[in-house]
Amino acid sequence: MRPRRPSSARHDDAFAYALQRHRLELIAAGEAEPLTEREGLFLRQIRARRRTLYADYIVPAPLLRAEVGALRRAREAREARAGLTEAAENDDLSPAS
Repeated sequence: MRPRRPSSARHDDAFAYALQRHRLELIAAGEAEPLTEREGLFLRQIRARRRTLYADYIVPAPLLRAEVGALRRAREAREARAGLTEAAENDDLSPAS
């Protein structure tokens, strides 16, 4: 009998786990910068040469999606503020009529 194909939810969970594990490995190797508090704590533990388990810093897929959404909203807000600042500077530099 052939083994059952994993459900899409299990596949998504496995993908989220592998993605986070790879990212933590890059951070530990110094090839990536932490983007979240969780990744920052992981890096501090690594730098302090404490025993760190990757599984302690890997969150379930729904929490990862929420974290990514929060990062995206923060980035969009920063870009919007930068756009408003640039627009105000351009208005100040425009020639008076």
